[in-house]
This record gives sequence, C-alpha cells and structure tokens, in this order.
Amino acid sequence: MSILTIYPFNPFNMRLLKKVAKLFFVFPVIAFAQTAEISGKITDAKVNPIEDANVYLRGTVLGSSTDAKGNFVIKNIPSGEFKLVISVIGYKVEEIDVTLTAGQKYEAGMIMLETSALQSEPVVVTASKYEH
Repeated sequence: MSILTIYPFNPFNMRLLKKVAKLFFVFPVIAFAQTAEISGKITDAKVNPIEDANVYLRGTVLGSSTDAKGNFVIKNIPSGEFKLVISVIGYKVEEIDVTLTAGQKYEAGMIMLETSALQSEPVVVTASKYEH
C-alpha cells in the first residue's frame, strides 16, 4: 500500500491543506499587526540628545533606552491607555499620557527634559596624624 492510496490528492484534501496553511501563515501576521509602536527623541533644554535615558510604559514590562542620538522605539505594545515615563539621572522625570490603537505607530516627537539638581547628605572628611 503506497502513501498515495492512504492520502490521495483530491479537491477536498487540497481545500483542507489551504485552510491549514492559512492557520500557520495568515493568523500569526494578523496577531502581530494588532500591536502598536511608540518612537521619539529625548533631548535637554539646549536640544542636545540624551543618551541612555530609560523610556518605559508604567505598569508593563515594555520599555527601551535612548541611543546616542536620543532616539527610542518601543514595539509590540497592546492597545490601551498608558503613561510613557522618561527618566535619567540629572533630569526631572517626564510622564506623558498615551492612548494606542491596534497597528498604530505613535510618534512622540521631541521630548525635552529639565535638569534637576541631585540631593544628597553632606559628606564629612576627617584626618588625623598617623604615627608608626
């Protein structure tokens, strides 16, 4: 008994094969298209790019950091309302409300951060004479 007698190629099997192919090739593309993307550029008040700033969506594990030119991209974001948070040492934290829909590519544009002085406790240095 050959494989052709067990699984003959008839119109019914070809239709079934096409349906299975759609499941494996079309649905993953549709599922991937249901996510959104946010991009933008982080700068200081003098429009100098800020490198390695943390950019994330509050309440999620989604985020990114800025490159040498201050650019960032966060991909595969589900639809919904989020707070985009930008933080980096030496600057005030910036929070932006964002509403995303499926397939949307949201351009946040240029986001300027204000400098912030670092607060710390005073450091006391003492010295004494050391003898052998």
